[in-house]
Amino acid sequence: MSEMLKQQMQRMCAITDAEFDAVFPLFVRKEIAKKEHVLRAGQICNHLNFCERGCFRNYYVTPEGEEVVVDFAVEDYWVGDLYSLINRVPTKYNFQALEDSLIHAISFADFRQACVDNPKLQEGYMMRAGRNNNAVVDLLAHTKHSSAEDRYLKMLERLPGIANRVAANYIASYLGIQPASLSRLKKKFAGR
Repeated sequence: MSEMLKQQMQRMCAITDAEFDAVFPLFVRKEIAKKEHVLRAGQICNHLNFCERGCFRNYYVTPEGEEVVVDFAVEDYWVGDLYSLINRVPTKYNFQALEDSLIHAISFADFRQACVDNPKLQEGYMMRAGRNNNAVVDLLAHTKHSSAEDRYLKMLERLPGIANRVAANYIASYLGIQPASLSRLKKKFAGR
C-alpha cells in the first residue's frame, strides 16, 4: 500500500481508510526508468499516474525540433494530461522520467467506476482539478509579468530542491531563459 497516495486522496476528498482500501487495488504499481516516457505526444492519456518517487518533465517539441519544458512533477504529484484523459483526444505533450521513478497508475475506466461507487472521489477530483487549473492560470499570469529572477524563485518555492535534481537545460527551458542566465541565478541564490 502507498501511504503517500492514501494521504493525497484523503486530502483530495476525505475518504475513509476503508474507502481507500477498496480503491487502492485498482492502482498498478509501475517502476519507470530514467528517460522512459509514460506518455508521448499523439497518444491518448489512459491513466491517472501518481508519482510516489522520482521526477518527470512535461514538454512539447516545436516544429523546429526544440524541446520546451512546460512543467515538472515530483513526489506527491499526478503525472499526465488531464485534458487528453477526459476528452479522449491525443495529447500534445510528452511526460518523461528524469530519475528512476515509482508511480501508481489507475486506468480512466477504473477511476470512473470508482467514482460511481464512491461519488466523493469524483467530487474531490473535480475540486482538485479546479484548484490546479487556478494555480496554472496564476502561474501563467506570474510568468508573463515577472523577471527571470522572480520565475526562478517561484519555481524554487513550488518545487524545493528541483534545481539539484534536474539538468540545467531543462530548468532554463522551463524558465524561458538561456543556460548561462540560469547559471548566474543559481549562483546568486545558492543555499535557498
